[in-house]
Amino acid sequence: MKKLDYRELEYAQEDSRLCGAFIKLEERLAFSFEVFHKYISRIRGESLRGLMVEINRIMMQEEGIEDGKSLRTDSTVVETDIHYPTNNALIWDCIKTSHRLLKKLEEAGKIRKVRNSRSRGRRMSFKINNTKKKEKRAELFEEAVEAISVQH
Repeated sequence: MKKLDYRELEYAQEDSRLCGAFIKLEERLAFSFEVFHKYISRIRGESLRGLMVEINRIMMQEEGIEDGKSLRTDSTVVETDIHYPTNNALIWDCIKTSHRLLKKLEEAGKIRKVRNSRSRGRRMSFKINNTKKKEKRAELFEEAVEAISVQH
């Protein structure tokens, strides 16, 4: 999420109690950047993909949304006006959707209070749409992506 290299990750785990708690190192000695590199570089994309599929399957079964035994689809074609999927529109959609899903988890008691970043995301989306300079737009995109990560 923060695009840290291995040396920065080593520093972050020593510097941040939250990071230490996340990687379960509160009472252990910190890992060196060499250890991070050795083990993180072994993780393949297929492994992460498989892990995410399994996590989603478990969550859907626990929530009673889907049992994974059948698939329902609707192939009805309806003419409609849709917005062109620009990067900005996709980020804004991610902000709205992630907030909606996090709110459902909060209401179910699975997580604590969710911070609402939709208004910040909406402002970022508007600024990105109206910014002419490519460099400034890139900065605004980073802020919009940050708005997604701040929600939880």
